[in-house]
Amino acid sequence: MSLKPACPTCGAHFEREDGYFLGAYALNLIVAEMIGLGGALYLLFATDLRHLPIGWQMVLAGLLAGLLPILFFPFSRTLWIALDLLFDRSAATNERRLRGHEMSQSPDNDR
Repeated sequence: MSLKPACPTCGAHFEREDGYFLGAYALNLIVAEMIGLGGALYLLFATDLRHLPIGWQMVLAGLLAGLLPILFFPFSRTLWIALDLLFDRSAATNERRLRGHEMSQSPDNDR
């Protein structure tokens, strides 16, 4: 559940300013809850679980709603960083570039 300080392949730094990952939290909540809701509806209406008492159906739906955001959390942060690197091409700093071979070079090597 912890985030590495930098990408082992391209060297992009993952540690950002405070509040950077708020979008990742929202992405996590939206995606995980939609998958959880869809999964619960499928299990309760398309399988034999629809014959369970309503209390057990609620427990099943609650488990899906509670566990999926926890399981999707690391992927949502990674996806958020990938989206940021993909769409924010105007940043001129070396750590924000998408090309790994340029990121490993120090500024002194450019001269």
